[in-house]
Amino acid sequence: MLALRSAAQQIEAAERIKEGELSARQAEALVKSMQNKTPKAKNAKPQSTAEVRALMDRLKLSLGSPVNIKFRAGKKVQGKIEIAFSSEAELERLIAFMDGQDNTDDTETVEFRV
Repeated sequence: MLALRSAAQQIEAAERIKEGELSARQAEALVKSMQNKTPKAKNAKPQSTAEVRALMDRLKLSLGSPVNIKFRAGKKVQGKIEIAFSSEAELERLIAFMDGQDNTDDTETVEFRV
């Protein structure tokens, strides 16, 4: 990242590396592409299509909390589903909801403290 000319480019690179959870080699390739000012095709990272937005809305309705889906850059479809919560009670509600989806007969309760 230090090879980039400006602090703004370094910050942009750091954010993109963190957001995409890039490996060291991927980070080097990103910096190299930023140096050459030849932006890579963004087709490697799926954009927020109508289908993805519909899925996020469906999860939001099902969970009762805001949901975000983030994709990683690469050939495989990988990423994260983030579920937002604003209180300990809401977190416990989400955990209870997810525990209720499990088909096992375990009655073990996981307690989480903030």
